[in-house]
Order: sequence, then C-alpha cells, then structure tokens
Amino acid sequence: MSTMKNSAARRFALGLSVHLVALTILAPFNWSEARTRSTSVDAVDCIGENGQALSIDNQRALDLKKKAASGKAYRARIQGKVVSESHQRCSSRSGSCHAHFEIQIGPNKADTVEVVYSEDFGQMKEPSVGESVEACGDFLNTSGQRNSGSSGAIIHWVHRSNCMDHEHGYVLVEGEDLYGMGADRNPRACRPGVEKR
Repeated sequence: MSTMKNSAARRFALGLSVHLVALTILAPFNWSEARTRSTSVDAVDCIGENGQALSIDNQRALDLKKKAASGKAYRARIQGKVVSESHQRCSSRSGSCHAHFEIQIGPNKADTVEVVYSEDFGQMKEPSVGESVEACGDFLNTSGQRNSGSSGAIIHWVHRSNCMDHEHGYVLVEGEDLYGMGADRNPRACRPGVEKR
C-alpha cells in the first residue's frame, strides 16, 4: 500500500512539474521570480546541437575543456558541487546582471566550470558551497581569453531562449529549484532573419 502511495505521489509531482514548466514557458504574464519547484528536471529537456536530448555528461565537458578550440560553443548538460560562492557582474552598457559561481564536475580540483546565469530571466537564490547544481547551456573553453575566470571554462545561456535558432537552457539547484525559465526582462532582438518565440 505504501509503495502505491509513493508511486502515485511521484506521478502527481512529475505531472505538476510538467504543468508548472508549461505555464512558465507559455504564460502571457510576467513571472518576476523565474523559479519553479520540481522533483525532476526531466520535464525540461536539454537539447544538443543535433536536436536530441542530452544526458548529464561531465566527462565530455572535461574533454572539451582540454581540447576544444577556445571560444567555440558546444551544448552541454553537466552536474557538480558548488566550490565557490556566487558573485554578480553587471554590464554598464546593457544593465544586464549575471551571477557567476564555480562547480566541480570531476575528481580533480581543477575539474571546474564557471556557471554564468543571466538574472534577466529571474532572480536566483545564491547556491551555497557544497550544493548540487545541474546546468544545461552553451559550454565554452575560455582558457587564454581575457576575463576568462579561474576555471578556464564556462557554461552560459542557462536560461530560456527568445529566438527560434537557439535552444533553452536552465540551472537546477539541489534537484528542486529550477531557474532560467522566466520571461526575459531585458529582451534583445534576434539575429536578422530569425523569428522570436
């Protein structure tokens, strides 16, 4: 009997997650806090360059960090523990602010990636050191670039996309707080010839 109740509760929670995410994406009103409670991020796919859903692949990200051309973006879905506290950087030109924090995705101390989250898509509770974070977005090897940070790699575009030519991303903290799916409070134009969502 207890197993049936747990199974029914899981199905209900997953159904609720799907509905909350759908409302977040489709709702015409402004979600000022782009955060939904979710028991599973499976309700939001992380789509790769080939149009297929990505699974968590930290080893691929570590290989890209070592071998990929600096500045070339690759879609990635990674998971790790926060190893540095969040700090905020704001652009004086656009007024846009981004939260930056590092997660460790491998066994070595240097196996870190900087997560860069645009607060235009909703406020994000600062993740604490030791918390688990999953991120889906564009992975870049930044070694040798100016202002590249200490990790040598970033994952950004970890939020919804307003343009049809780019996939959505997200940040999931501790398996339950989903960020990045709110409406863009600082909308930018899409590239010429690309439709808005």
